[in-house]
Amino acid sequence: NWSYVIMIILSQVIGAIFGCISAILCQHENPGVITKPGIAIVAPNNTDFSTGSYPTLMHAFWNEIIMTCFFVSVILSAKYLNGAKDLFMNALVIGLTLTLILDIAGDLSGGVYNPAIGLVQPIF
Repeated sequence: NWSYVIMIILSQVIGAIFGCISAILCQHENPGVITKPGIAIVAPNNTDFSTGSYPTLMHAFWNEIIMTCFFVSVILSAKYLNGAKDLFMNALVIGLTLTLILDIAGDLSGGVYNPAIGLVQPIF
């Protein structure tokens, strides 16, 4: 049902916008002054992208796309295909998968793995 899909996507984007706004509001010490480090970007810590050094924004972008697809496929497989009768095992598999992709590829892009946050954060 496409109306349901659109509702879910809009809900994720609106939630990401409210999350970014709340993060900005929580970082104010003085009116008009934002403390460091500010809102996170989809990039590893302390990376200067102006130099063109590895990793580039495209590396971070494709890392987010591929790892998010992998993570969602594991979630859907645990839920609908070969999920265990014991829900604890499904939660364990999903949690270990998230830990694995954060360990493998989190240094490349910062490890957001939520497309709504990855699309909304650069606006702020």
